[in-house]
Amino acid sequence: MEWLRSVTRVLRQYDIGGIGSITEFKRGSRKSPKLLIRTERGSLLLKQRARGRFDEERIRMSHEFQFHLGDNGFPVAPLVRTMDGRSWVHENELVFELFRFIDGGRCDKSPAQTEIAGEILGRLHSLSVTSPISSDSQHSSFHDSGMLEPAIGRLASSILKVEPGTDPTRIESVALDMMSLYRESVAHVSELGFDSWDRSVIHGDWHPGNLIFIDGKVIAVIDFDTIREEPLVIDLANGALQFSSSSIRGASPLSWPVSIDLERMAAFIRGYRESGSPLQDTAFLRAIPWLMIEALIIEAVVPIAQEGRFADISGWSFLVMAHQRARWIHTRIQRITEILRT
Repeated sequence: MEWLRSVTRVLRQYDIGGIGSITEFKRGSRKSPKLLIRTERGSLLLKQRARGRFDEERIRMSHEFQFHLGDNGFPVAPLVRTMDGRSWVHENELVFELFRFIDGGRCDKSPAQTEIAGEILGRLHSLSVTSPISSDSQHSSFHDSGMLEPAIGRLASSILKVEPGTDPTRIESVALDMMSLYRESVAHVSELGFDSWDRSVIHGDWHPGNLIFIDGKVIAVIDFDTIREEPLVIDLANGALQFSSSSIRGASPLSWPVSIDLERMAAFIRGYRESGSPLQDTAFLRAIPWLMIEALIIEAVVPIAQEGRFADISGWSFLVMAHQRARWIHTRIQRITEILRT
């Protein structure tokens, strides 16, 4: 009820005309609830940022970058300003953003749409390196993260709270091998010169759910909540992983393909290259498979250590799948690197 009162107070700060209906919009993270608002002036999406994410400097940078992209013809969902010109509202310890609602479908992960996703990322990066936007706020991603070791230490207890029948020795064995894979990957990326690479604004969460398609074209890129300044290869490696990985809706992760789709990965990189993007250095390309392993491990281990589950999925099953997929990538580093270079 308090959240609904907050929503009412938030909407009063916008000049949106008469409201026809307000319905829950269930896509995306449950930690960031959304409302679809039909008004006499069009459809809007009200988004509450996840609790604990009120970093004003980061939000400012995120919004300035989205305005910069939109001003240069890049497809984003336009932010709506309040009547006094603000682009977000801080209400009752919550942060709200209002967007023009863009209706469409998600990427179908076909090679054709995956190539387009790579091309769109390249366009974003080209606009990033010419952008005057910067931030003093320090945020890091999955590379060489200090979050992994404590998360590894909590994995067994977190999983056992949710799945008490799981063998703790198996959890420990998988966790230790993932830690070893991660450390090896960090070492390789560091040797390639990661710390010396230029930093620019990156999207930070480049995956199929954050691109809206209509008729085979991207009409909007969404979710700039994890925007930050890092080497551009962070976006490229995460995108290569996300767009080449497969899952089976409703099935246990233990039945998902362990392999990544090398055809889709090649299409993603090809699209990125064809965009005329600034990231072509050989060292960057050699780092990508190692960064893919880092991203896969961090994005599996940290949430499972926190909740004992991965969203609504069995934490243990997802951990096993992520471990097997990381091992699959590791045994094919040379092959993946060859594909990236072609």
